[in-house]
Amino acid sequence: MTKTAVEQIRELEKQKSKLLSAAKSEAIQKVDKALKELNELGFNYRLVADGARMPRAKTARARGRKRRVNNVACKICNFQTVPPHDARTHRGQSKKSPFTSKELTERGLRRD
Repeated sequence: MTKTAVEQIRELEKQKSKLLSAAKSEAIQKVDKALKELNELGFNYRLVADGARMPRAKTARARGRKRRVNNVACKICNFQTVPPHDARTHRGQSKKSPFTSKELTERGLRRD
């Protein structure tokens, strides 16, 4: 009985995966041996899989902290508002300029 093309492909894929895992284990053994030698020399190396990442220090944003606006005059407007705002509030303006009275009310701000 002859095998279909699909069956032949499946067998070849199984054979490929076996060969790849054997080659991988051989390579890992070589690397482990080299790492052992380096560690004996006083270097601190280790093998890490590509998907495994080192934990990073969390940024303030990742920790859930928000930036706080100081209760000082805005560098652009040169006046304080309630609630306070700073130059970041002017981010959307193409030319940075003080807010008009209308813009202040739209943003829920009032001059102090």
